Amino acid sequence: SALGIVAGVLHLGNLTFTPIPRDNQDGVTIGNSDHAALICKLLGITVEQLNSVMEYKTFADPLTKKTINMPHSESSASYTRHSMAKVIYARLFDWLVSRINESMAGQGRTTQDLRRIGLLDIYGFEG
Repeated sequence: SALGIVAGVLHLGNLTFTPIPRDNQDGVTIGNSDHAALICKLLGITVEQLNSVMEYKTFADPLTKKTINMPHSESSASYTRHSMAKVIYARLFDWLVSRINESMAGQGRTTQDLRRIGLLDIYGFEG
């Protein structure tokens, strides 16, 4: 549901990271696993998927076509968390506007007769 996704995005902001060594490098793990399980339930993903995204950066080597996983630092994991929240929220917002426009169109109307609703979501003004 849309409200579940919004709740998941809001809880995503409370996700914490604990520094740990990974593959002889500095890495992180999700610090509050119970909270991670709640986020996964709300977003419809597995805990393993969330762990993979939050703990490793994934690159594709253009020459060998191999997938390379590098551990996130605490700051890059935080950036990934924020980026993930923004993308999920933006896609939900676009879906919501599309659904509103579809429901207003009705049946048997031409494109000239269509009424549309436009919503403006301006972020960055939070002070």
